Parts: sequence; structure tokens; C-alpha cells
Amino acid sequence: MEKSKRPETYRIMHTLERTIIANDDVDLEQYLLLWKHICRIMSSWSTIFSFVVKDVMNKAEKLTEMLERDAVAYKTIMSMAQKEDENGTIRNKKPNRSGTGHLLVLN
Repeated sequence: MEKSKRPETYRIMHTLERTIIANDDVDLEQYLLLWKHICRIMSSWSTIFSFVVKDVMNKAEKLTEMLERDAVAYKTIMSMAQKEDENGTIRNKKPNRSGTGHLLVLN
């Protein structure tokens, strides 16, 4: 089956398998892709989930921006937490919430 024609649930499972990496760490880019797939499914359910999809996508966009600014530090969830702990931003709240803060709210 062509990749573009695979069901969204297949894409979710395939992405989930690639999300978990060595030492039980999580690849942040794959994790964010997983959320995009989940949001696509939730968007198709009805408008009742639109606020949830919007909130999830906002958090994912913030994390994507952080990943793009510092690809090494934000490669994995563990490296992100370590970097934010070292620079003292791990406990930042709104409006400058840390990546780990966005992750906690996202989950």
C-alpha cells in the first residue's frame, strides 16, 4: 500500500514505534509528528473537538519552535529537560513556559 493511502491509525502506530529511542528516551520530532496524526483524527470527529485540537496544535507549535532554535538540546525529551534544568528555565510559567512545561500541559 502506498504511504499516502495508509490509514491514519497506521501512521500513528508507525510514528509511535519511531518515537521511543535508546534508554527509554523520546525523540521530540517524532513525538510532535505523532500529535499531528492524532489531531487529524480528532479533527474528523466533529467540531466538538476543535478546541482540543487547537490547544494541542498550539503546544506542538511552541515545542517545534524550540526544536528549530536548538535542535541538539531539544532532540529528545530528556535532553530538553536537562538543558532547561541547567539554564534554570524548566519551571518557567506563562507567557514564557518551558518546553517541559508545554509537554506537561500537552499530556
